[in-house]
Amino acid sequence: MLLSSVSHDLRTPLASITGAVTTLLDQSAPLDEATRLDRMQSIREDADALERQVRNMLDLTRLESGTIRAVREMQSLAAIVGCALVTASAALADRPVQVHLAADLPLVHLDADLIARLLVNLLENACRHTPAGSPVRVATALHGNHLQLAVEDRGPGVPAGEREAICSKFQRGARSHTLSAGLGLAICRAIASLYGGAVHVEDRPGGGARFVVDLPDVAVLALPADPGGAAATGQRGAP
Repeated sequence: MLLSSVSHDLRTPLASITGAVTTLLDQSAPLDEATRLDRMQSIREDADALERQVRNMLDLTRLESGTIRAVREMQSLAAIVGCALVTASAALADRPVQVHLAADLPLVHLDADLIARLLVNLLENACRHTPAGSPVRVATALHGNHLQLAVEDRGPGVPAGEREAICSKFQRGARSHTLSAGLGLAICRAIASLYGGAVHVEDRPGGGARFVVDLPDVAVLALPADPGGAAATGQRGAP
């Protein structure tokens, strides 16, 4: 069922790759250097899109089957966000990126790799559905030990009637014209649910969309005493 649902999205980049390679191999019509580089860049972009879709299918299958379980370890939120930005750097290359992390954020009790992956999917989603060069913002808020992560854009936004369904698998917004199987936001929701959390989308003040991840009971506000007897206490971040 999963493969059948995304077969078109798998065939499209494969067909494009095959066409570009065929052109490059055609000795009867030599290409100038600019055209040759353009075809090679096209192959790389389509291969990246194909890899991303296969990766998302495997991840969602593992999440839905229970193969991936919630792990809670003390992690630095700043490090998680930094890792996500590095991983998504290719998609973010032509965009101003703003990061709002409040000073003295406490540690969080999460799986760093999973939460970084969630943020990567939100960042890539923002890049796919907004004009090239438009800014993307990552922000955090902390209310007690309840953590909120947000990825904000300046795109067309998401109509109110689509906001609930858009995080379901195989769903794309009516305004979407991108090559995507509609799995990225479903993966975000599945990861958040491992920690009793949720993902929702709302309007961003001034225009655009704001994808918000709510994760309850994950912030370590008071750390155990160290061997010398001193205790470390995290400070509340600004909303």
